[in-house]
Amino acid sequence: MFSKILIANRGEIACRIARTCRRLGVAAAGVHSAADRDALHVREIGESVEIGGAAAAESYLRIDAVIAAAKSVGAQAIHPGFGFLAENAAFARAVEAAGLVFIGPTPDVIERLGDKAAAKREADAAGVPIVPGSQTPSTDPEEIAATVRRIGLPVMLKAAAGGGGKGMRGIESMDGLAQEIESAMREAKNSFGDAGLIVEKLIRRGRHIEIQIAGDGRGKVIHLYERECTLQRRHQKVIEEAPAANLGAAMRDRMAADAVRLGERLKYRGVGTVEFIVGETDSAPKTPPPASGRRPAACRWCVFRATGCASRPASSRAWRSRRSTTRCWPS
Repeated sequence: MFSKILIANRGEIACRIARTCRRLGVAAAGVHSAADRDALHVREIGESVEIGGAAAAESYLRIDAVIAAAKSVGAQAIHPGFGFLAENAAFARAVEAAGLVFIGPTPDVIERLGDKAAAKREADAAGVPIVPGSQTPSTDPEEIAATVRRIGLPVMLKAAAGGGGKGMRGIESMDGLAQEIESAMREAKNSFGDAGLIVEKLIRRGRHIEIQIAGDGRGKVIHLYERECTLQRRHQKVIEEAPAANLGAAMRDRMAADAVRLGERLKYRGVGTVEFIVGETDSAPKTPPPASGRRPAACRWCVFRATGCASRPASSRAWRSRRSTTRCWPS
């Protein structure tokens, strides 16, 4: 057990880590930018080092400043939280080279998973289903546009180096594509220090379901079941719900097995999340209609696209008005 750690993040995640440290009797210090001097995480943690200007690239993304802060407060380890440097293999290596402990996966695993493109390649090699799309990030707007045309609309632009909804754009039309690419690259660069994007096929009305895994770094991995993370705003989760409602047992078991298999392949160390997009036709359990013949209401995932659906409305207007209030059953 460490006697003191540095939390290299901000906001609610930094506060949660600090509260856990207090429960464990571990001292914690934080970092902040010039703009965050009076932020909640600074007030709650108590001890915090200012590491740079307001922009993340001048503070929370500065590897040298974060490591210097850890040494200045006498920390033995650095907890990156999520976002910022949490998925940066160079940061993890620099932490270890400085004689500190990186609380998270090994640098090798981060390289293999921290980049979305690399993660897709690893998942594919482990036999885990992946969304069709590019598996190599690009910072060339013309190359990205060509990939969009090759894959075909609709597509999703994603920042390869990070998450949290940053650098993501759903593309439904070629109009304004160049501006959308530039905007996504700029946001990715500002958030993660890397403007690289990948392009994926957009799964309309898909469910975002995550499987939590924990590994010992030697090949033993378990899962902690699933979380429903579909309710989002601007690609950022608003509510996480466990267990996921209306998810068939077979699909849940398959997703958990896929997540564990990926963790075992990587000899994953620590706690991590494997994120899945579940298509609308795959998520709901196959249940026969009740004997009374009445169709239960409020199936939020039904979109009346099953062939021969007895309750499918005749018109598109009726479909739009009824799609979230009636469950469809095969005729």
